[in-house]
This record gives sequence, structure tokens and C-alpha cells, in this order.
Amino acid sequence: MEPSNKLRRDILQNVLIVLLTVTAFLQLYLLLRPADSGAGRRQTVPIPETVTELTAVPTPLRLAVTGAYGRYGDLALTTTDEDFAGPGSLLREALGSAGSFQDCRESDFRSALTAVSVYYDFENVLPLSVAAELVGADAPPAELAVRRLVLAIGEDGVELYLTDGALYHRFATKVAPASLEDLVGSYQPGGAAFAFELGETALDPYTLLPTEDLPEYLEFSVQDTAGSADELLSAVGFNPSTKDRYTASNGTQVIGEGERTLRIQPDGTVDYDGGADEALSISAAGQTATAGEAVLGSYQFLYRLLSSGGALALQSVEPAAEDDWLLTFDYQVNGVPVRLSGGEPAAVVEIQGLQIVRFTLHPRQYLPMADTSRLLPLTQALAIARTYAGRELNICYTDTGAGTITAGWLAE
Repeated sequence: MEPSNKLRRDILQNVLIVLLTVTAFLQLYLLLRPADSGAGRRQTVPIPETVTELTAVPTPLRLAVTGAYGRYGDLALTTTDEDFAGPGSLLREALGSAGSFQDCRESDFRSALTAVSVYYDFENVLPLSVAAELVGADAPPAELAVRRLVLAIGEDGVELYLTDGALYHRFATKVAPASLEDLVGSYQPGGAAFAFELGETALDPYTLLPTEDLPEYLEFSVQDTAGSADELLSAVGFNPSTKDRYTASNGTQVIGEGERTLRIQPDGTVDYDGGADEALSISAAGQTATAGEAVLGSYQFLYRLLSSGGALALQSVEPAAEDDWLLTFDYQVNGVPVRLSGGEPAAVVEIQGLQIVRFTLHPRQYLPMADTSRLLPLTQALAIARTYAGRELNICYTDTGAGTITAGWLAE
């Protein structure tokens, strides 16, 4: 029996709909698929859209919350952790409302630590503008450097104290005392003290130490995330087919292109010298980068070079010359810093204007293992640390370049 005209029409319409749907999917696939960049070129991990401001750059930070009945301490925290949301919000409000500052004495800073207060230690000296941007705040109108900050209730309300280790300053803020009291009251007191409170005069007085049971820390396996030389060449804009390459007697691969030179050492360490070439640049609002723009641009660039994004964390940013910045990064896992056994940073980036003119990277990835390890008891660690006068006693991982890393005490 022949199908009716209506049935034929319905069949044809359904076939047409299917064809149009398939075509649309094919067009969408062609639009969204990665572009074919040629054989041997690196398929880089894209920078997440969230890494567009400094609040998304994890930076290790030690926190102490002091109330009337004791002190809570967190020695394994970063600025991007959920647990930093409350203290970070209060610091953001304080920095955003701080006006002109007054110089103060170290004794004023130390007194603030023992009052109802919240203490923030960025572990390294940073420009105040960068520290503010890391917590999403506008920096006070003062070109200061800072490492440690304290929010404390004083005679005139909540005051912000800060120091770079040499100079001490005090700001008035518009933070409500009740807000600070509420935050402090949300923490369980006890378990942390500063070295000066414990009478440990050989240590840096502001070393924050756990005084109760020490937690166990995960062990991590160390993975070298360096890809092939061709992948790295593509990632930094070199021609992978260049003939200007050779292997030095020590096993280092040396690749040249114009004024630029890339060296890949046998252990995977990458050294780049761009000369006057402008091939690698960062984004900025003006012709030169601010400290914050230099940090963000460097972090984004290094993230691209690491196959997994790594666990990079800001260590320092310093002016190298006029319009130049020198930045260093270390790794961190779960808020605990990772130190390379040689003492060098995990990455160093030099920026002139908007150009990345030099960088060094020790590519790493740290994968958690099932095993955990215990720290040496604090009393024994302090006995050893006393031989390193003036240093801090910190909990860190040490990376020797292979095998596994375990957490331990480090005098630094």
C-alpha cells in the first residue's frame, strides 16, 4: 500500500530535522574543538577564567585568632581557601576603610597581638598594594611594604597594625568592634602561641607555633611535569623545527631563536633569556605593569607552562629597576609551603615594562599518597632550632627532586 502524501511529507520533515540537527552539532564541534597547531605543538592547559585577578592566586598565610580565653592558630592556609573567607572579609573591609597611617612602636604591635585580635602573616614581605589585592581590597593610599598585619580592638575602635619586619604602622578603620568580636568568638581558643610568649628568645619572636597535639600531614609523590622540548618551545613561542639547537656536555638542551635562548636542563629545569625580544608579554592597563599586574601576569604565564597548573604560590615581588619587577614563586600543598632542597624558588620571573625578559622554572606536580607522617615533637624541634638564632621555625615540605615529600620542621 502506497503511503499517503501527508505521511510522505511527515517522513521528509523528520529526515530534514535530523540532518539539520547533525549539521548543527558538527558546526558546534568544529567551532569549539582545539585548533590544530601542527605536529609537536603543545596542547596547553587553558588558564581558568577565575584566574583573572589576584584573589584567585593562592598565597600561603598563617592566621592567629586571639580571644579572652586563648588563641587559635592555622599554619596551613592560603588566601583562596574557604577557611579564609571570614578573616579575609574582615581584612578586606579594614584595608578598604583605612585612611592615613601613623608610625608606631613594636611594643604597640605586640600588645595588639595579645588583645582581642586577628593576625595575618603572608610569610614574605609584599607591597601593601599586592597584599590588599590578594584579599580583594583597595590598598590604603600609602606606598608601604608589609608582611604581618593585626586587626585589634583599641581605644578608638578597630585598628589595623602592620609591619614589614623593620617599620611599624597603625591605621584607624571603620570595622565595627562587634564584627571583630563575632569572628573571634567563632573560633575554638587554644593551641597556638608566639615564640616571644613561650620565652623562645633564640627564634624570631613572631614565629607562630602549635602548642597542642600536632596533626599528621599527607605525603606526596614528586612528579616532573616538564613535557617534551618541542612542547615547551611551542609554549614560549619558539619554532619547534628550529635547527639552532644543540646539547651541551652536561646534558642541557640549548635552543636559540633570534635574541632569545631557552635552556632545558637534564632535571627538567627551564631557563629563558629573551634579550630585547618582545615575544612574551603580560597584560596591563598601561605601558608598564603595576606590582599586582606583574604578579597576575607571571602567575598566568607559569600556569600555562605547567601541564597541571601545579600548586604555585606567590613568594615575593620586588622592583628590579625602573618599570621592572622581579617575582618569585614557590609551590604549596594544602597550604603548607614546599621548599626546594637547594634553597632556590620554584620559579623566578623578570618583567621589564610588559615583557617577560627572563624566567626560570622547576616544573613539579605533587600527587597525594595514602601515607601520612608525624612531625618531630615541638620540644625537640625547638631544641634544634635554637642553634639557628633569629630564624623562624616553620612547617614545610622539602623537595629533593624525586621520590616523595614529607612535612617537617624547617628553620628559615
